[in-house]
Parts: sequence; C-alpha cells; structure tokens
Amino acid sequence: MNTHSTLSPLPLSSRTSLVATAALLGGFLLSACGSEDDTAWTPSEVGGGGSSGSAGAAASAGAGGSVTVGGSGGGNAATGCAAGCTGSTPSCNATTLACECTATSCGDGKVCQKGACVVDTACTVAKVAAAAGVARAQIESKAALPETVSVCDKQLGMGSFLALSTDAVLAIQSGATGALDPKEYEAAANPKDNTEKGDIPKAEYLDIATRVKQFMDANGRAPNYSKDSSIGAYMGFPNLVYMYSEVLDEYHANGKLPDSVPLALFYRTTTNPLSPFAGYAQINLTTTWGSCGSHSGGVSVAYLRGLTTNDEAEQVESAIYWDYGGRVYGGPGRSDLAASINAYMSAKKVPYKAFLFSDGDAVQGYIDSGTPVIANTNQWGGHYVAIYGLVDEGGTVYVHFSDGAFNDGLSSSYSTGYLKKWKWSSLRSHVTSGYIGFKAN
Repeated sequence: MNTHSTLSPLPLSSRTSLVATAALLGGFLLSACGSEDDTAWTPSEVGGGGSSGSAGAAASAGAGGSVTVGGSGGGNAATGCAAGCTGSTPSCNATTLACECTATSCGDGKVCQKGACVVDTACTVAKVAAAAGVARAQIESKAALPETVSVCDKQLGMGSFLALSTDAVLAIQSGATGALDPKEYEAAANPKDNTEKGDIPKAEYLDIATRVKQFMDANGRAPNYSKDSSIGAYMGFPNLVYMYSEVLDEYHANGKLPDSVPLALFYRTTTNPLSPFAGYAQINLTTTWGSCGSHSGGVSVAYLRGLTTNDEAEQVESAIYWDYGGRVYGGPGRSDLAASINAYMSAKKVPYKAFLFSDGDAVQGYIDSGTPVIANTNQWGGHYVAIYGLVDEGGTVYVHFSDGAFNDGLSSSYSTGYLKKWKWSSLRSHVTSGYIGFKAN
C-alpha cells in the first residue's frame, strides 16, 4: 500500500481515459479524473463535505474530506468529468466519467454514433415527411408540381419523389424503422385524370401506395394514373404526388398517418374535343316536356364527374330532369336550367358551378380549360346542345357537340347524329339566347 500522503501528477505523454487513483491513508480517499488527449492532465474535484487542498498538498484530516489535485480544477463536481463536454461529445457519462453524446444531445441533423455526434446521412421517414410538407406548400401555392424536391441531400424529380413518398408511407404503416433508399425513376409521360374533389380514406391511399410501388419497381417509372379511386376512375400522376405529400405532411405534424386526406387540388387531363363525351337520345323528345336541357346538363356534368358511358350520363340527365327541377313545361330557360344543374352538382359534391354568359368568342377558352359549354339554340323553336370541342381544321373552325335529338331541327343539310360536327359559324348563328358555362368552385 502506498503510504505517502501526496499524489504526484501523471506524465504528460500518458493517453489515459479517466484514470482514478486511490490511496487510503488515515481514512482519506484521493481521486483524479483525466481527459483523453495530449494536453496536461486536468484533475477535478470529487467528493464533498470537507476541506480541499491545492496540487501537491497533503490531504487535510477529517472524515469525508476531498483533495483537489492539479490546481483550482474547473471540472464538474457532480460527475467527475472535465469541464468542456462540447462539440461532438456534449454530454458527460457519470458511470465512465467520459465526455460522449446521448440519443437526445446531438441536435438537429446529427445522430449519436459510438459516443460521438455525427452528421445524420441516413434517409429517414422524418426527412421525407419534412420534405413532403415543402412540396405540398409549393403545389398548393402554384397549382402545379415543382420540378424537383430537396430531400435526403438529393434533388429528386417527381417520379423519384413519388416512389420515396410511397415507400415512407408504407414504412410508417408497417412500423419499419430502417433507412429509406432514394432511387431514380422517370416521371409519368402521359398522365390521365378525371378525379373530383373529395376525401381519400386511409385504407384506399395505402392500397394505392402498394400498387404504385409495385408498378414502379417493375417498370422503373411512375404510373400515368391509378385506376378506380373513390373520387374518379383515373387518379393521375400529379394527383398521386400531391396526395402523398398531404399524407406525409399530416404525419409530420401529428405523428401518425391521417384517417383520410382531402384532395382539394384536382388535376384533369383535357383534349380538344373533350373525351370521352356521351351521345345518345334524350329521355324525353317531346316539345312540351322535352328533356333537351337536362340532357345537355347531364352529358356535361357526366364528363366533369369522370363518367364515361352513355348509361352513366343518362342517369345524371334523369336525376336533373326528375329530381332537381329540369322538367318544365315547354322547357326551362337558361337561368332555371343552370339552377337545376347547380342543385344536382351541389347535392353530388361535384366541384363546379354553372353560370350564364353570352359571348360566343369565350367558348374556345372554356373548352381549352377542360369544361364543356351548353348552347341555347333555336332548333325546334328552342333547344339545348352541349359543346365539347372547337377545332381549327385548315383555317375553318369546327364545333363538336352532343345533341339529344338525332336530326338538326333546322330543315337544313347539317350533319345529323347524337354527336355532331358542324362549322362553328353555322351553329353559332343559331345560338340566339346565349350559353351556360362551368367553372371550378
């Protein structure tokens, strides 16, 4: 046993981690704590309740005393760690008396690995969810997808971001905690979409995520659409990106997947002529109780709802005619017809509103924006048709329209059928009372 009453400092060249030297003399305990570098050994004060002395001094007598070794110290009396646990080792381990990190001490963007804080390079669900919130805000502010999204130290295109987003959603649902792997995928080349505004329940967006992931893994690109959603037969690629940005943003805010997400921004692909567009005989062809107004409203609203068959359009016509005020003796005027169509769309949550206008030059713009136009003509003394296309063919503009009456009703040589194509100037000359357009709510 060492019987000396003083403790000599360790050599400067010694690389020791927190060496403790004890000498028991007359009931005194002498201790020292060193740092793991090439600097002079920096002792600290330990213990409590008693006197403390300077380096090289004899221990003071008295039970419970302590000795300060190496000067005034500056260490942590509670733990024995040297002062200055900062940087990559910001915390003191009271057991090993070492400066290190903990799971919560490293701050944003870093993780604790092998006792030191390092930059977190793993692509985590949390990072993807944070990026999704940025993407969502951009989409909602500009009504368009961004070119790229910054996530996991990469700039991902929309195809790659959709793949990573569905991976994140499925990982959250399954409870997987491993890092995600961003991969390169092409965006969809020909999106197709006829969705309405509405809510997508959790079970549905999880099912779509699984199918999207399977498609992308098999084909190396994003799908043009997902079929048979609850808000439309085709949910196009832009809406898929937007939907999962919503899902992950809600998860980022609340810590759980949402029970449903509202698809408030809806993207539709359009053609000129608008397609597919229904054409069939109106349900009532009489001049007294005729349904030409309800028919034009029915085929127009069916298109806006993404309904693709004549039978589906006829059901809309029948509802407007019988249930929403479309059945009027002698036929409804434009204001009354627009009111009936709006009553139906409000009840069915179709996100459009019918309105009146009179300028034929404005028709082209509505068609180009993806909405049909109802024209009030003088056929049979008063008639309605639904315009779904205006196309310039070699300098002559032709109009495509759906007419519930097969003939032209004008004792002329115009082409007949339920889906007609006339010179725009010809039909326009017979529009005597104006038009009904549709605009998104």
